[in-house]
Amino acid sequence: MRGPRCRPIRRSGRRRSRRHTFLGTVSVNRDDGALLRRVPGIGPALASRIVLLRQSEGAYTSLDRLLDVDGMSVSRLERARRYLTL
Repeated sequence: MRGPRCRPIRRSGRRRSRRHTFLGTVSVNRDDGALLRRVPGIGPALASRIVLLRQSEGAYTSLDRLLDVDGMSVSRLERARRYLTL
């Protein structure tokens, strides 16, 4: 029997978004921010910074150049690498 102290605790009013597993690949040189942000580890802000750097400095020649994007860490790049192409 549950008493008043045994009720589940509601941590916040926000719901967790259900993110579908991404199974494709995205080109960092051709695709837009909407597709880039579907890659695990890349959110909307990082996706737009990837596109801005590409527009200002030209096409990426290596996925390692993504480390020049503000907010991209080595661990984040490794998580996203298998979904990214040039």
